Amino acid sequence: MAKTVFITGASSGIGRALALELAGRGYDLFLTARRLDMLEQVRTDIAAADPARRVEVRQLDVTDDADVATAIAEAAEKLGRCDIVVANAGVGNSPRVGEGGMERNRLIVETNLIGAMATIDAAVALFRRQGGGQIVGIASVAGVRGLPGSASYSASKAGVAVYLESVRAETYREPITVTTIAPGYIDTPDQPGHEEPAVPGRRREGRADHCGSDRAWRRIRDRPTVSLDRGEAAAARASHFVAGAERAAARLRDPGRLSTPRKSSR
Repeated sequence: MAKTVFITGASSGIGRALALELAGRGYDLFLTARRLDMLEQVRTDIAAADPARRVEVRQLDVTDDADVATAIAEAAEKLGRCDIVVANAGVGNSPRVGEGGMERNRLIVETNLIGAMATIDAAVALFRRQGGGQIVGIASVAGVRGLPGSASYSASKAGVAVYLESVRAETYREPITVTTIAPGYIDTPDQPGHEEPAVPGRRREGRADHCGSDRAWRRIRDRPTVSLDRGEAAAARASHFVAGAERAAARLRDPGRLSTPRKSSR
């Protein structure tokens, strides 16, 4: 039986690229996004390459947390189970600070952060019922270092990364794997699905249909946090994600460390 993957924001960008990549590797898919017509095109593209591959599509707005839980339950029912849930849906185009763009800021945070939390929460509940699974959260290097002109986007992605750290620590003793992906500058359409913000003076690197999905999937099971930026400095900045989870895991393995008094220096 083929493994199964649920992806939000799968109509374009990183989500679409991952869907095509995973289908090529033999996974059955449950794809969601707000634009059903674009999801149907993704399904058509996959069927052209592999007619035997099973692909379910469903319209979903991740800001509707009740519908997110319903969609994940539907995926498990239709596919038999959900082995991997990818929380990818996101929007960009942050307004500049001080220009009164709070409506857009609110949409960015509700989609990127609250939507990811709703997806991950429902995934954990499902994995506990079915006996395990893997959560993959798409954060960003913008969540490591705030970017000019992308304040709300950067804040939302920092929230995603830290939320995943907590989930990783909470589920440490359970058969649930939590993976954080921190992409760099990926050339994606400027529309909902998953977009990295344009930064003045910075050249976007790579394309979502080639570099992003392939690098992500090659390392997705090897580390709890993966930085996909090409620069070693960005990867080093992203490494603090791992440190927090490792410290929390160490304390969980050795509860006595939580209350052990420090030795006096005298």
